[in-house]
Amino acid sequence: MTLEFENSLKALPNTIELTTISGRVMSKSDVQTIPDSPINGWVIALSRVNFDEITRDTGFTDTEKNNDFLLRSSFDISEEQFQKFVAANTISSAQGAFELSLTQGDYLLCLANLFTVNPPGTFPANIIGCIELHVQERKKVKQNIFWGEAGVTSQ
Repeated sequence: MTLEFENSLKALPNTIELTTISGRVMSKSDVQTIPDSPINGWVIALSRVNFDEITRDTGFTDTEKNNDFLLRSSFDISEEQFQKFVAANTISSAQGAFELSLTQGDYLLCLANLFTVNPPGTFPANIIGCIELHVQERKKVKQNIFWGEAGVTSQ
């Protein structure tokens, strides 16, 4: 890329407003004396609008696709579905830290490939649960994601 081209890109108005979502992915302990621990896993942001299309072939009914379904859902998405529907994704660090940038809208933050033979970043992506997230423009949002006995939850 030439310097002239780079400078012309910088001169363009920034029309896309991104919000930074950051937090930690943690295993939620159900034992009071054992602390929560970080998880190195795959965080996938799916547009809420596309969720029905993504899960069309899973066999779940519309009634089953409520909040409890999101917390405990387990289904696979192919690489083709990933390319078509995933708004952003990242693999959390060994300390569980993650960061994503998203535009304004309603999303599902899902955990995938945590306890499968497929490591994070490989397909099919096995979604083990999601939380709902409303993203407003140009805000930094702290969102921790927990996996435990209650499924995928947030705090």
